[in-house]
This record gives sequence, structure tokens and C-alpha cells, in this order.
Amino acid sequence: MILEVLDIGGHRDGELHDLDWSMAISNAPHIVARRAAMTTDLVTSRQVRSVWELLLQADPTWGEFEEHGEWGIARKLSTKELRTSVEQVVVHSSPQDLVIAVVKRVRLVADSRRRP
Repeated sequence: MILEVLDIGGHRDGELHDLDWSMAISNAPHIVARRAAMTTDLVTSRQVRSVWELLLQADPTWGEFEEHGEWGIARKLSTKELRTSVEQVVVHSSPQDLVIAVVKRVRLVADSRRRP
């Protein structure tokens, strides 16, 4: 899991990857060695997705949620934009959709920099 906050022209984006990761699919030796002692629920739960859904989406200071395969992208909102409820999460399934979404975000940032 990676959580990055990028500050580009006043826009702060958060990125989580491996949304559907669980200890059951991990090949990390320290996790493999401990799995037998863990409950099935702990081994199969998708911890990164839980952070995405239960923490980020529940936090009114984050918005513009998008999923691109295993990636989740959100934008840190300004105090003027704070939302009161979870908004729609846009899901993109193809790499082409991911590229298009990134280009749109770059254009938004570029446009905001041009405004006086």
C-alpha cells in the first residue's frame, strides 16, 4: 500500500494501490510464516480497501474518488469544498481509462494555475 499526497498547483491527491490486497495473496515471508496462526477473517480481509472505504471515503476532507483497477485516487478538498456525505466513486477498469483520468487531472491543475 502506498499513500501519497501530491501538492500540485494547490491540488493535493491521495493514491492508494493494491486495493484488493490481503494477507492470503501475500508472498512476503514474514506474512506467510504467520498466516497459520491468524484467523481466516484476518487473512482474507482486504485491509487496503478498508482504509479506502472506511477512512478516506468517510472523511469529508477527501473527495473526487476514482478507482482504476487496483488503484484508488482521491483529492484533498479545501475547507470551502467539504462534503457532508460519501459521493459517488468512479470506477475505471482499463489502463486507457486510467490514462484519460490522469490527463483530465493534469488539465484541471493547469487550468487552475492560469486563473488569476
